[in-house]
Amino acid sequence: MVKILVAGDSSGSLVQLFSRVETVNKQHGPFEALLCVGAFMQDLSSTESAQSSGLAPYVSGEKKVPLPTYFVEGGSGGGALLHAMPDGGELCENVTFLGRSGVREICGLQVAYLSGIYDPLSYRVAEDGNTAAGYTGLAYRETDIQRLHEISKQDGFRGVDLLLTSEWPKGYQHFLTPELLPADLTQPASVGSPAVAAVALQMRPRYHFAGMEGVFYQRLPYQNDSHVTRLICMGKVNAASPEMAKKHKFLHALNVTPLTAMDKEQQPPNTTVNPYSNVPEPPKQAPKRARDDNSTGGQEQHGTEFARSKRLYVGNLNYKTQELTLQQFFSQAGAITNIAIPIKDGRPRGMAFIDFETEEQAEAALATLNGSEIDGRMIRIGYAANAEGDRSREDGPPRKQQRSYLSEPVVTPHADCWFCLSNPKVEKHLIVSIGENIYVALAKGGIVPQHVLLLPITHYPSYLAVPDDVAKEIEQYKDALRSFFASQNQEVVIFERNVPMSNSSAMHMNIQVVPIPKEAASEARPTAESMGHSNRINFESLPSDGDIRNVLSPSEPYFYLELPGLNTAKGKLTEKLLHRISGTRHPLQFGRDVAAHILGMPDRADWKACRISSDEEQKIASAFKKQFKPFQPNSS
Repeated sequence: MVKILVAGDSSGSLVQLFSRVETVNKQHGPFEALLCVGAFMQDLSSTESAQSSGLAPYVSGEKKVPLPTYFVEGGSGGGALLHAMPDGGELCENVTFLGRSGVREICGLQVAYLSGIYDPLSYRVAEDGNTAAGYTGLAYRETDIQRLHEISKQDGFRGVDLLLTSEWPKGYQHFLTPELLPADLTQPASVGSPAVAAVALQMRPRYHFAGMEGVFYQRLPYQNDSHVTRLICMGKVNAASPEMAKKHKFLHALNVTPLTAMDKEQQPPNTTVNPYSNVPEPPKQAPKRARDDNSTGGQEQHGTEFARSKRLYVGNLNYKTQELTLQQFFSQAGAITNIAIPIKDGRPRGMAFIDFETEEQAEAALATLNGSEIDGRMIRIGYAANAEGDRSREDGPPRKQQRSYLSEPVVTPHADCWFCLSNPKVEKHLIVSIGENIYVALAKGGIVPQHVLLLPITHYPSYLAVPDDVAKEIEQYKDALRSFFASQNQEVVIFERNVPMSNSSAMHMNIQVVPIPKEAASEARPTAESMGHSNRINFESLPSDGDIRNVLSPSEPYFYLELPGLNTAKGKLTEKLLHRISGTRHPLQFGRDVAAHILGMPDRADWKACRISSDEEQKIASAFKKQFKPFQPNSS
């Protein structure tokens, strides 16, 4: 076991810091090292040196640093000194700057680190091909994050013992109730960096320490593969008041057993799922500056190419979010001139459009508020298309987006489609129920015998493309199947994968329904989240009564999962998880793989390994028809 101390922002108050460390070490030590997060150096001009940074008495030898000290830097005080030492180095005896990013062994512990702060305008490599590495000011670059990601992909990587960052991670508040959030932060959901969240997700630390906010805060532990992670945020050495200093400690003692010496860690009862699985990554490009002709350009709703404008699109909103709430939340970025919440069939669509007075204010909102939480939902923000020309269209998305909602799906039966009933090759003996617009069939090579598919009779490529009456019948069949399996003391896992195929006309919507034992229900979401993490699949949560058609455009690729939720006074809830697929790459069997692992049958993820004879299929189908008949929608 390794005994260490961790300190928050010193901002150059090093005599005060090291004096306190020396006292604690004498009273409670010996400790092996001091690790520092947040802002370490005092605010300097670019011409000043380490000797005038608070280190002067230690550089001259007048004073001794009591413990080997290692730090990351997130304050302006690092300045030219950190640019001169991008890979770290010793500043004086017992004081070492760790560098931009990487993993280092300290006292037998694997310590990952990231110096700097998140600036969306500096994060990505410039479009003109400028690949200058390192900091822009004190902003880290995407290359610093990629360096850590490459380490996390190495064979046998289980995680690290410690992660040190200057900033808090974006999304830390997910899966926590309000009383478990830091009370001294006015906007706790807006704090943090999406890049730090990505690093925490990749590096799987046992302990993650961060600073910069002046608040001491310990989050509930959250799940990782073989262990849990504890986020601990540190106060400042030189607090604003004695009351703040007493409440928000800057020094924390820790006994750490190296991960390499541990077996699988038992999870404490208050452990949550990983909060960063659905935090949006930093934008694919830094926001573009407005073009010389002052044209606003346009952007697809969830695209990555955009021109700067005064109007923002806000997605994944809670249907109950009011205009006043949006006004209060977004006003922290600047003056708002208009808010539009689109309505469909008398109900909000889970999105909004926010107009700011200036492009700079809209850019600030995009940079600082994307991924924040409003009314329990993690919002997604992007530039809206044709901002100036479409301000009057408050009943729907801008015109460019509106056209995509009216595009006609391919509905003509296709000769190679496995599921079109007009295809003579369709194995009709697998069909167990036929409705007005929907039919149900046993899955070929099902994970379990009663694994079924929900399919539209008409050829639609996805759930997003079906008309309202078909969608309504799909939901009725889902409810009927839930009731049917509940009568057998089972729950269900439901999933759909919508990814464009090279032969798009052969795409036929199929929603898979897999029964699981009730005792396995509590492991369903943790299993899905963990497997998503392993495959770099980030989920966002939808409300139990949410509809993916209100948050996705018809052409958007996605993977959608419904899992058993909690029993409440209003009935059984459904956990709804959505992954927006970027491009066309997504594991083909991911849904089956998740369901098979929930069932404890990972070897049945491949349907080819589960094939049975046609006679056996007919027997199972016949029994299913008979048992399901009383539950079938509109059955007499």
